[in-house]
Amino acid sequence: FDHGHLPHGIAYIAMELLVGESLAQRLEREPQLDRAVLREVALQACDALDAVHAAGVVHRDIKPSNLFLTTDAEGNLQLKLVDFGVAQVAWAETRLTRSGTPLGTPGYMAPEQEAGRVVDGRSDLFSLGGVLYEALVGRPPPIPPVTTDAGPPVPWIDYTSVPEGWREIVQRLLAPWPNQRFQDARALRD
Repeated sequence: FDHGHLPHGIAYIAMELLVGESLAQRLEREPQLDRAVLREVALQACDALDAVHAAGVVHRDIKPSNLFLTTDAEGNLQLKLVDFGVAQVAWAETRLTRSGTPLGTPGYMAPEQEAGRVVDGRSDLFSLGGVLYEALVGRPPPIPPVTTDAGPPVPWIDYTSVPEGWREIVQRLLAPWPNQRFQDARALRD
């Protein structure tokens, strides 16, 4: 809501106070999320990522603890995408880390991110696929092998425990190569 410096020079930032819980907290209580709730979470995550990516930002750390669940004034579920601490901002990129250094949370990072390669919105979609897999199956997906120029890795996930209506979406999101995934959050939402 605001930012600046106090008279003594201390920097401040005022942000929205969120009341609710992270998706990680919800999954601790409810390891396999209700499908209707998960659908709403997925749709709102797509909207958030669509807006973030349109602004030239790649979050780089999509995981259950960074998806905050709250409610609006009418009591409807409202998702907030939080913690942009390792985000890549195209129009104001600063080099705080060495090039090629992977940033994110292992288990949710896309193979190209794990390898320290160039990431884009499709990398965030891979991470969202990991979140959906976890919410559907009750455990995070296995860590993907790092892709190389020699070819795609062997399949590393058994999708048989993913419910049929979600399987194709999750498989596509967790594809090893970015060009095999949904190309943007809007396509995923549709």
